[in-house]
Amino acid sequence: MADVAARRAAFRTLHASGCFLIPNPWDIGSARYLQGLGFKALATTSSGFAFSRGRPDSAAAVPLEMTLAHFEEIVAASDLPVNADFQAGYADGPEGVAANVRRCLETGVAGLSIEDSTGDAQRPLYDLGLAKERIKAARDAIDASHTGVLLTARAECYLVETADPLRESVRRLEAYAEAGADVLYAPGPRERADIKTIIDAVAPKPVNVLMGWHSGLQLSDLAELGARRVSVGSALARAAWTGFIRAARAMAETGRFDGLHGAAPFAEINDFFESSRAILGMPLRSPPHRHLRHRVRHADRAVSSVRVPALSRHPAGGIHPRGAHQGREPQGPPLVALSGRDPRPRCSSPAPRRRPGPSRPAAPRSR
Repeated sequence: MADVAARRAAFRTLHASGCFLIPNPWDIGSARYLQGLGFKALATTSSGFAFSRGRPDSAAAVPLEMTLAHFEEIVAASDLPVNADFQAGYADGPEGVAANVRRCLETGVAGLSIEDSTGDAQRPLYDLGLAKERIKAARDAIDASHTGVLLTARAECYLVETADPLRESVRRLEAYAEAGADVLYAPGPRERADIKTIIDAVAPKPVNVLMGWHSGLQLSDLAELGARRVSVGSALARAAWTGFIRAARAMAETGRFDGLHGAAPFAEINDFFESSRAILGMPLRSPPHRHLRHRVRHADRAVSSVRVPALSRHPAGGIHPRGAHQGREPQGPPLVALSGRDPRPRCSSPAPRRRPGPSRPAAPRSR
């Protein structure tokens, strides 16, 4: 595993100029595959992870211990910098946010995001004064750690459907920039003009733009608008679920196997993970870290007594506002072998790599 300090420095450098795409894996396999495609950083997705554990996307269903264990798992899965979707910091008050941020830093992440959504439908956003104090507390905790971890502040105005989400997002992001956030992020806007307004309002601070749907915009378009970082949230996880759901429903409802047409061959996937295991220097049997196993067991016990709230459907689709972005199923590239660092400019999405041949490749591993 690459040095954590080096990964954090690399992540900060990525935000210095240009525009880069940071995809969101939800487990070890998806993280390693994304590294094989040549991406330079990864970001977790709380909803993608929650769905993989059979849970809705909420702090009640996926508690702190389970989330921290997941961060450790994704950090260990590759040698890329990882940005952690830390939801609202698992606390209401600034002191609790600071304490949990300190724990998050121990997982080895290169960045983390704190959002202003309360999870309460009656009061969906923290009052701006408190929300700003929470970001300031996270900033102070990171500074005291001397880790150089990047802090992203999220304004959830679009996702909770405030009356004027653009204006309120700008107001909040400006306040979060004053509180010390390194990166600003308002997931939800789809129109070029709205995205540009947010970017210009907080310039020269870098802005993350969410592309969790098919909008017609490409990475180069977002770069022209001034976006520094582009993420996809739960979109890749939902694309995987889409293929699974279609195939499984066809079997259950018609007894047909049409949904399996075009599935990647076993050998192609298996060869990829054989090569990635060799490159990462992993033994054939790699038991989870004892500390990680303890965290997962502890989290599972904690969740067993939690009553998961009833699911509600967001108007945009999905089960939860933070995982509700819905779009056309992406047409993914063929599985590829893990390869060396890609020298392409950051404002370009990774170009297709050559498929692995019959033999199992052992190409040098990228970040």
